[in-house]
Amino acid sequence: MKKILIAATLLVTSGSGLYAQQASPVKTTQQDSLKKDSLNKLLNQRAKSIYFEAAGPGSLYSVNYDTRFKKRRNGLGARIGLTYVFLDNEKALAVPFLLNYLFGKKKHFFEVGAGATYYYDFKTDYTPLFGETDLPASTKFEQYGSGVIGSVTVGYRYQPLKGGFNFRAGNSVIIKKEFLPFWPYVSVGYTFKNKPKPIKVKSS
Repeated sequence: MKKILIAATLLVTSGSGLYAQQASPVKTTQQDSLKKDSLNKLLNQRAKSIYFEAAGPGSLYSVNYDTRFKKRRNGLGARIGLTYVFLDNEKALAVPFLLNYLFGKKKHFFEVGAGATYYYDFKTDYTPLFGETDLPASTKFEQYGSGVIGSVTVGYRYQPLKGGFNFRAGNSVIIKKEFLPFWPYVSVGYTFKNKPKPIKVKSS
């Protein structure tokens, strides 16, 4: 009787070990599949970012919103920004708008863009525009101006897959009456977080 109990115990133990060995690869494969599906869901969500840019198409600085057109992290997208400059005798408002394309995967990208910046400029001058004048020295001469400036950008972009701090740096070519081939830019900002929906696993 004792020998029968020992044999039964050994049989159950070996059977449990065999089951664990067989179940482990299945469980690992299932986990890998879930991770892959989760990564694909992140890659297939539209990237949206905001950032503060020094120099670049916005002249001195600009605050920008950037997004992709399709549900993906790279590819074709656009940015639109706002610049407001207030000096002693000058005020300027500018709106840069550019199409851009991101080459790369996950979080490191090569960025190219092209577009235009609309600007409105208001100046106040305390000196006469032409020759001498009999007007008091405190008389103001106001000048208004507006126009469009073209720009092309080339640079690097760090944009985290799960959202968070983003960084951009590169060069912009400013196309206007006075052609400016080198006008570097740098920006820091935030990429909105995209959380993949939980994947439900069907029990067999």
